[in-house]
This record gives sequence, C-alpha cells and structure tokens, in this order.
Amino acid sequence: YTLAPNCIIPADVFSGTTPLGPLVSDPNMLAGGSVIHLANNDTILGFRFDASNAANTVFGNGVSNALPITNVNLTDNTFTDYVVGANLQNVSGDVIIDNNQFLGTAGTATHGLNLTLNGNANVLVRDNVATNNSTAGLRIIAQTGSTVNADDPNGTGGTASGIINNVANNNGTGIQTQANSGATFNAVVSGNIAGGNTADGFDRVK
Repeated sequence: YTLAPNCIIPADVFSGTTPLGPLVSDPNMLAGGSVIHLANNDTILGFRFDASNAANTVFGNGVSNALPITNVNLTDNTFTDYVVGANLQNVSGDVIIDNNQFLGTAGTATHGLNLTLNGNANVLVRDNVATNNSTAGLRIIAQTGSTVNADDPNGTGGTASGIINNVANNNGTGIQTQANSGATFNAVVSGNIAGGNTADGFDRVK
C-alpha cells in the first residue's frame, strides 16, 4: 500500500502504553516489499504491522519509502515478522520515531529501525523497543553533507529531539549512530538500555 502525502492514519485501541491497534499486512508480500510505502508528511499512529505473507514464508519491511521524503512520524506502532521494521532512506525535516516496538524474529530480522538522513533533519528516537535484529536494533545514519540535530530532548528550541529512553536487547548492535564524511550529527543519547547484544550495545561510527 502506498500512502499519499500528508496522510495521518491514527488508531485508538491501546492497553496502557502498549499498542493494540489494527493489524496491517500484505498477504501477497514479496521479498524486498513493504506493507506501507510512505510519502512526504505522513504520520502513522498505533498500528500493528506484520510484514510476512499469508503463509509466513516471505518477509519484507513494515514501512519504507521509495523516494526521498520529508517529515515522518511513527508513533505507538508494533512491527513483527519483518526483515526491516522501518526502512526509511533519504529522509529530511522532522523525524519522530516514538514508542514503537520492533520485535524481530531471529534468523529473519536485520534491523528494527534503519534510518538514513539526508539534508537537514531534526530527529526524535524515543521510548522504542528493538529486539532480535541481527545487524542493529536502531540504526541512524547522517549522509554526507547532512546536518542532523537530535540534541534537544526537552524541546527548548520548539521541537523535541534526541535518542532517549530506548531499549535495544538481543540484537547485533543495540543502537548505532553514524555520521558519514562531511556530515554533522549533534545528538543527546541518554537513558537507553542495551543488553544481550552480540556486538556493542551502543556504537558510534564516524
């Protein structure tokens, strides 16, 4: 399914802080496919994504984007049966990844969040859980020449940003940040928990 720009898709069924919203899947999932393709300014709140086909034999991505996008908000979602839970590439603007669960399956999942930023971006990755992803639970990359700000968790500048209060257990790397050549990546990384990962709990690549 491909969303149009400027979509806000909310669900309102919750149990405490755990998303129990509608299940979204693609019974005809193909390798490399995605349940939902995002466009500019899309917001998805409170859904459950199953990225496998009906037979549970082919696995794709929960959400992804085919073209560069600006402004994305993923909040209160649960991702299962994926290769990559949220595979977001060439993203700019305001990026909110808040209170999601990326529950990978060992031997299938590589990343919970795989986020690549291009241009100027304000990024909030907060209160997420990522488990059983073979490469990284949460990976955030600033591409060459980008300026990424994730350093204002209290929102004193108007928009909250930071990499804060996430749990990344039993992955390859728990949480990974990377600044490619010529990129500026300003980050507050605080209150995160990473345990049982086969590589580093937190890895900063320069």
